Amino acid sequence: MVLPLWCSPRPPEAKRFFDVCAELTGLDDDWRARMPLVQVRQLLAVIAQFDHDGGAAQQVRATLEPFRR
Repeated sequence: MVLPLWCSPRPPEAKRFFDVCAELTGLDDDWRARMPLVQVRQLLAVIAQFDHDGGAAQQVRATLEPFRR
């Protein structure tokens, strides 16, 4: 449930929403750090479906950069 909301632009007030959601669903403290990696799947779907990816390819590159040798 959190992923689709996380992948869209968020206003500053969304922090409270995600804090409550994490508390209610039992997410651990590191869930925010993992979200960019989880979001790669959504970004790849955008790249596959649309000619103009809206910056999705650059986001994938930036997310995966720490894992490159």
